[in-house]
Amino acid sequence: MAEVVLYHHVQGLTEGVRSFADELRNEAIRPESVYAGFSFGVMVAQRLAQTRPGARGALLMYSCLPVSEFGDAWPEAVPVQVHGKNADPFFAEDLEAAQALVDSTDRAELFLYPGEEHLFADSSLPAYDAAAAVLLTERVVAFLDAVDAENEPVND
Repeated sequence: MAEVVLYHHVQGLTEGVRSFADELRNEAIRPESVYAGFSFGVMVAQRLAQTRPGARGALLMYSCLPVSEFGDAWPEAVPVQVHGKNADPFFAEDLEAAQALVDSTDRAELFLYPGEEHLFADSSLPAYDAAAAVLLTERVVAFLDAVDAENEPVND
């Protein structure tokens, strides 16, 4: 699996963020970088995914900035997932940017979950939604497996 560089949300490196990272760490990790961010951490993750050579993917949880913040277009070779709650007032501000990103490339996916909780995959916070968090994690692991498969050497 690709190496994941994970940026936490504004509440810091909570036990929930650590738990999410531990789940991913338990997978076989390789040296390519997928940039992942939760909420405020999306700004850094998205910037690096859009501008850093060698980026293998981006995972944007609870937020998404307009692609124009960091360039003219999303990089052709960089797959991206955006995850958010459909009634989250914070994510509502970013939904248009997320939809525009998805519309601009076939390498982008937008996943909307029912509810209004913002930090819903952080098991250490009151906003935690176990069912949505499990689904998000499954989708992230599948994404990372796909990134890994794209970078597998071909045997002759």
